[in-house]
Amino acid sequence: MAAKKNPSINELPAHLKTGKFKPVYFLFGSDSYGLNKVVELIEKTFEPIINSEFDSKIFFGSDSTDAEIVDFLTTFPFASEIKLVIVKEFNKLKDHKLIDSYINNPMDTSVMVLVFESEVKKFDTKFYKSLIEKNWLYEANLLKEEELANWILKYFASRGKKISPQDAGYLIDVTGNNRELLQMQAEKILTYAGTESEVTYEVIKKHVYEAHKYTVFDLFNYLSQNDKKKSMKIGLHIAEEEEVIPLIGSLNRFFSGVAQVPELEKSGLDQVSKGRIVGGNYYSYPYYVAAARLYNASRLKRISEALLDADLAAKSSQNSVLIITTLLASIFSD
Repeated sequence: MAAKKNPSINELPAHLKTGKFKPVYFLFGSDSYGLNKVVELIEKTFEPIINSEFDSKIFFGSDSTDAEIVDFLTTFPFASEIKLVIVKEFNKLKDHKLIDSYINNPMDTSVMVLVFESEVKKFDTKFYKSLIEKNWLYEANLLKEEELANWILKYFASRGKKISPQDAGYLIDVTGNNRELLQMQAEKILTYAGTESEVTYEVIKKHVYEAHKYTVFDLFNYLSQNDKKKSMKIGLHIAEEEEVIPLIGSLNRFFSGVAQVPELEKSGLDQVSKGRIVGGNYYSYPYYVAAARLYNASRLKRISEALLDADLAAKSSQNSVLIITTLLASIFSD
């Protein structure tokens, strides 16, 4: 039987608007950005309710004890009807036996928010079973690729800037799927973008990555545009900086994916599924489609043979720059 899915932190904004608060909220998961945002929302929700600074406190598990936390929870509010206690870094709390006992009989006059800044490996303890049974546990999962790209589009739109799904995908590829890091990079881009209305690949390349740094994503981008000059420049740079066999493997996977595009376009599958099948993702799939328009079956067959030759040459320890130069020349030959 499949494990029961935990409630998402995305349910909390609507819940908090009702004003019917639970005595305990246990927030956990791999999306640190989502956790921080929902904690900020909880604090903002309680601002008009808490009438004294003595009725609200943030503890950190790294430098607090469960006795201190429970002691604050179990004293009556000073000037408010309810107290708010937020325990950040709950996963760093050395002992939480007193909190385990507290959740079995929480105070009506206190709300406790426990923030476990990581994934929970096992839910079979009495502590977690109790939280699940009472519906006090909420998970923050990393956004899926399509959701993450859409989040970036909305983030820039909220600041008056446009960005294409493909360029949003490039930003994710060079930054990763951590939204805190993505937000930092987005703010850097916005600082330098000035009055420009659109955030482009070139802007991201200039301000997020050092100008001399290239990835296979850059190479795929220019291969899909049939840009021989830039493809050569990037391919040779990668060959000089990294191992050549993984680069050949990446190119092999890219063109294998390109070969599947014609059938996938007839399949009726959504873009997320098609992106995964070709070995890419939701936001990189358009590059495969663009490449499929340029590379017909006979050209792909010739490229496949050139990739095999390059792989054999690399394994016989030939010059990596020469191998990639020969390979790219074969790819662009008519």
